Amino acid sequence: MLYDYLNNYFTLTYFNKGVFQCLKKAVIYATNAHNGQTRKGTNLPFIIHPMEVAAIVAAMTLDQDMLCAAVLHDVVEDCDGISIEDIRREFGNVVASYVYQESEDKSKTWVERKGHTIDFLKNRASRNAKIIALGDKLANIRALYRDYNILGEKLWERFNMKDKKMQGWYYRGMIEGFADLSEFHEYEEYCQLVNEVFLKSNTKEKRLISQTLLNVCKISLFIRF
Repeated sequence: MLYDYLNNYFTLTYFNKGVFQCLKKAVIYATNAHNGQTRKGTNLPFIIHPMEVAAIVAAMTLDQDMLCAAVLHDVVEDCDGISIEDIRREFGNVVASYVYQESEDKSKTWVERKGHTIDFLKNRASRNAKIIALGDKLANIRALYRDYNILGEKLWERFNMKDKKMQGWYYRGMIEGFADLSEFHEYEEYCQLVNEVFLKSNTKEKRLISQTLLNVCKISLFIRF
């Protein structure tokens, strides 16, 4: 039933335009790969996340390979028995490359993995890779914002990294890496939601962090134009 809904959504949204011929295959592949998985701390089917990521990416680009990679971005990292070579064989080198860049090495610690992501986005990621990553991280921060308003500080108990300060370090650390995407509304939304979720209760510190994030966004826009 879930697949039928997702398939109908993308058929009505994209396929009638005759643009994304591999997207249906990617949706089927990801739906099967994530079968039985749920979002952390919820009963929501996990496949909702990559579908939201694809929808966010679609607001920034209509590139077929990038949309397929957005749908598939977690299958290697989170699904047993699926490798980058499997993605390469099914979807080609370009999609496989994007999925590889989005996949974390789970043999490393949380801090090592997140530090690598921050460094990659700042120093080595292509613009296309950044767009896919922004789709992923924006979907995540949207979920954090929604659930934080309901659960408050209990939210962090659902994650392996339960320290809110460290989660904030990660999400704030990616802002600079995404700065060259500042022409997109999605970048502005990401900055705003990071600001909302990770501000401290102390009013002075709250204003300082808020102003710092705002300045980063303003500088990005100034450089852009």
